Amino acid sequence: MLSLPFKPLVVLVVVLGAVMLWLVFAPARVGGSVNYVVAAGSSMAPHIAAGDLVLVRQADSYRPGDVVAYHNRELGRVVLHRIVSLEGGRYVMKGDVNSWVDSYQPGDEDILGRMWIRIPRLGKVLEWIRKPEHAAVVAGSVAAASGLAGAGQASRKRRQGGGSLPPASVGMWVAVISLAVVAAFVALAAVAFSRDEMRTVEDHIPLRHEGSFSYSAPAAPSPAYDGPAAVAGDPIMLALARRMNVGFTYQLLVDIPHQTQGRARLLARVGDFTPGGWKRTLELTPWQEFQGDEVRLLGVLDLGQVLELVRQVEQVTGVTASTYRVSLLPVVEVAVEAQGGSVTSTFSPSLDFRLDQKQMVMASPEPSPVQGAPSDPLRPRSEGEIKVLRQDDNTLSGLGIKAPVKVIRRASVVGGLVGMVGALLGGATVAMGLWGEEGRRIRSLYGPLLVPALRAQLPEGPKVWVKDVDALARLAQTHSLLIVDEEGPDGHRYLVHLEGVTYLYQPGGPPPEPSPAPAANELAHLRQDLADLRQELAYLTRELSQLAYGARSENGDALESLKAEKMAAMKQEVQERERRLQKRARRRSFLDQLLGGR
Repeated sequence: MLSLPFKPLVVLVVVLGAVMLWLVFAPARVGGSVNYVVAAGSSMAPHIAAGDLVLVRQADSYRPGDVVAYHNRELGRVVLHRIVSLEGGRYVMKGDVNSWVDSYQPGDEDILGRMWIRIPRLGKVLEWIRKPEHAAVVAGSVAAASGLAGAGQASRKRRQGGGSLPPASVGMWVAVISLAVVAAFVALAAVAFSRDEMRTVEDHIPLRHEGSFSYSAPAAPSPAYDGPAAVAGDPIMLALARRMNVGFTYQLLVDIPHQTQGRARLLARVGDFTPGGWKRTLELTPWQEFQGDEVRLLGVLDLGQVLELVRQVEQVTGVTASTYRVSLLPVVEVAVEAQGGSVTSTFSPSLDFRLDQKQMVMASPEPSPVQGAPSDPLRPRSEGEIKVLRQDDNTLSGLGIKAPVKVIRRASVVGGLVGMVGALLGGATVAMGLWGEEGRRIRSLYGPLLVPALRAQLPEGPKVWVKDVDALARLAQTHSLLIVDEEGPDGHRYLVHLEGVTYLYQPGGPPPEPSPAPAANELAHLRQDLADLRQELAYLTRELSQLAYGARSENGDALESLKAEKMAAMKQEVQERERRLQKRARRRSFLDQLLGGR
């Protein structure tokens, strides 16, 4: 039976498995893609309970419904909640049992990952171990267990004399390593070919609406104006001007190729400054269709009509005010399409004036709640975004390395082919050693165990011919011995000397008839000696009994003592021979199993 050194393969498989586990579960802090979070609180019950260990994995994108862990910068800790919506590139988060949303809205840079695996109550165990006193107990227990295991292993090594399996040949090592490489690339290919080469990516492209108001009011020459008309920014004196020419220019700014179409109109609204007060809307320019990123609206506001409208309202309602509001309201509705995405939005800024009986003046702009909004009321603007879809290379990441799927596919195929070539070369080398001439096979498998020697006279003592060299090698390995490789005219002969017995194997031709094992002959002699000893013990016992029965006078005690001593000695001799017999029997059974005997 052929014996191959599989120990390197086992070691490499274990190492490969450990590497694969590391690639899958490596923490993000050391270049992996997994974060470990211990749940706290009950905001995600019943799906996640306090003390659960949750493994979250980084993803390219997150969407509503995902349970993610994120850094809450307001609380200063990690929170595990569900995404309910996306607003302005930031995520709106909420606990499943909460009736409110989180006040902090994280961005992509705050997200640690999407929930992947949940292990109930393991987080409590880890939190318990994190305490110094508990960690000391665990570390001490592990150290004690390791010490006991090491002591046991050392004891076994001492009993076995440090024996080990024979190392593989260079070809076997090459084949084993190559097969491990093939297995690694096959696993990599399985992952790579299970993913699409391309993925759909959603980009948030910013867009900006910009407007520009202009107006003028022709007036008779007067010291009130530098020119023949009031222009944007100037007050309009009602005694000098009764018409107001209004213009509004709209422009859309997007950084990617796109198509825009929409409609726009220009309104004027008259009313008072009281919240919820009266107002009337006048159309200066009707709806106007346009295509492209720019449109200009022009209209005329009759200031006399505005004053008459105010007078009529005062007369009907009996309510008067010192000033009224006049607002210019352009309304622009646009639809933008770009790279498969589209968005529809409305841009409707307001330019406000204060109107009294003598003049109309631009009102001071109210503070905007939007941070960074421009303060110039003549040039309003608004920010927005358009979501576009594009195809991008799908990627795989691990240990901080990210590569496209198509590259990993090619690398796995090439690496697998190279590994297969190495395995074939190593296997061919092994085959040349194993299935060629037997002496070459023996040197290939058991070279480090062989001690070359010239043919000499066999030592005195029993000799046992074994059926193959593998049995001889097992015997040598078990007892930490070397195999003597004797070379003679008729070839090689291999010997192992053990406790006065010579075990032999010679390749080529049928070996001599197996010699009767010396252990068997010795067992037969021991059994005969034991039987004779038992007969002698029985005879002596009867003799002593008769003597004790016939003479129980003054020497009775002495006879009893002599009898007891003699019987004790005989019993001890019998027990010793029985132990020797059992020891020989166990050794005989072991040798039979080791050498493949009968």
